[in-house]
Amino acid sequence: LAGSETRHVVDAAERGVLRDYTIWAIALGEIDRWGPLARSAGVVRSAPGTEAILTLTARAESDHVARHADRRAGRQAGRNGGRDGHR
Repeated sequence: LAGSETRHVVDAAERGVLRDYTIWAIALGEIDRWGPLARSAGVVRSAPGTEAILTLTARAESDHVARHADRRAGRQAGRNGGRDGHR
């Protein structure tokens, strides 16, 4: 999956395994590469459930990034006693 190209996505869709490959990409940490390939290939809608998987994955990643940003901000505030660094 890491070395996949658009033709691999199209082939997976033609064989009816695009959704399965997409799930494997998530499990193996390759969705950042596979997801955009799948979307750009224009075959996502031909594989039932794949678009929903990609949408949910993107949303989960966005939420994950936001939560970690909030935690970093909280730790920073704790280091300076809740002050923003200005006196």
